[in-house]
Amino acid sequence: QIKVWIGVLCGTIGALFLMCLFAGAQPGTDGKSDMKTAFEIFGILTASFTVIFLPFVFYYVWQYLKLFRHCESYELYEVMLDKPDTSVFYRGAIYYRVSFVTEQDEYITLDTKPLWSGSGSSDLQLEKYNNRKVRVLYDRENARVIVVG
Repeated sequence: QIKVWIGVLCGTIGALFLMCLFAGAQPGTDGKSDMKTAFEIFGILTASFTVIFLPFVFYYVWQYLKLFRHCESYELYEVMLDKPDTSVFYRGAIYYRVSFVTEQDEYITLDTKPLWSGSGSSDLQLEKYNNRKVRVLYDRENARVIVVG
């Protein structure tokens, strides 16, 4: 997710730069004043898009750091992905309800993040993972499971 948002930000800034460059280099006009205006517009648009997209980048960096802050305390378990359900917020995303017994003989049932999809363009297709065993990390402190494969 971090790479996606950084890519969107960089791609948007690059596209804005090219648009401003071509807009400023019009034949038959004073090229210097047009280029100056083009770079001023580019600066304003770049600052605007940075303000819009940078919070998303910061959010995912914060989530990434939070995920690996206490990774030595995670417990590894093998679970069966056999109880899919549709995500509430995005109907195309599917999560699994997994159950396992911890080392302390506790029976835990938790939901994974909605990572799977039935669409053909998805990396995590439902038919490849349904009724398969995968490894999960159990984060006891936050009561969540993290699918690792």
